[in-house]
Amino acid sequence: MTGFGTPGVSGSNDPQYHLFLQGILSSHQILKEILSQKDLSIEEKDVIESLEKQINSIEELNKEIIFDPKTPTFFKHLTSKFLQVIYKVEHFKGDSRLDPLLELEDILTKILKYLEDLKEQQIVKTIRIRNKELMSSLEENNNLTNEYLTKSKVLVDDLRNTTLKEIYDDEYRSHNRIAFIYELVFYCLIFFMLFYFMGIIELFPNMKVQHGIDFYIQRISILVLSTTLAAFLLKRSFANRKIAMEAFKTAKELVALPRFIEPLPQETQDKIRFDLAYKYFGNNIEVSKHNDESNLMAESIKANTEFLKAMKEIK
Repeated sequence: MTGFGTPGVSGSNDPQYHLFLQGILSSHQILKEILSQKDLSIEEKDVIESLEKQINSIEELNKEIIFDPKTPTFFKHLTSKFLQVIYKVEHFKGDSRLDPLLELEDILTKILKYLEDLKEQQIVKTIRIRNKELMSSLEENNNLTNEYLTKSKVLVDDLRNTTLKEIYDDEYRSHNRIAFIYELVFYCLIFFMLFYFMGIIELFPNMKVQHGIDFYIQRISILVLSTTLAAFLLKRSFANRKIAMEAFKTAKELVALPRFIEPLPQETQDKIRFDLAYKYFGNNIEVSKHNDESNLMAESIKANTEFLKAMKEIK
């Protein structure tokens, strides 16, 4: 037998309670012997059959529940009363045992009711514990799911931004090449001007140069044009370097963006994306400055042409 009455198993350590269990075990034999007597009335037989059922139920409950080690006082009283009555039934001297049998039935009914209530309480307690464990497990799984969803969302955003990053990387390399070309032309122009104004005399010291008005007009015109062209080349180089750096910065921001906005609410994430889209897309970057530089170049050429015409008229 297992349960609250089994030695070595969690249950009551009350010696009186163990005596009660022994009484339950021995009651089968006692009732069987009483039932074998021929002078029993029908009422006594019915009560004995009812007692057998109650005792069987108590034994079944004993296997299913875990009894509190601290036996309640009223239950101690019932078990003590049971032992007294079962002893009275066994050693009864008289014509009819109906009264002690009915008393025993009443006591077992109360004991059975207590054990059934105890079983229900333990079932409810077990269900609560399991529900708590289940809720804890569900909460943990939910947290893991949310974590995986967040990581998946970041990876998806990374994939979406990969193409945009490649576009801005290409833009960065393209404008860097253009800026390098402008700088290369600028240095070539500087070398040409140095050669023109100083190198000819150094290379050809015996060359006769007529320092007339045409000579100075030519040199002044070339100087003005070359200076204007050099300024234009430098400005275009700086402008392309600036565009390249903005493209490089944007590419880096696209890489960092998913992780930067990850802990923010969805509404805030959408607003940040909208603001960035408005900032990076559809803006004619440096267009007005480029137009100003082109106008400056054209005006410089026009002014130089008018200067040459005026000098010819003076001549």
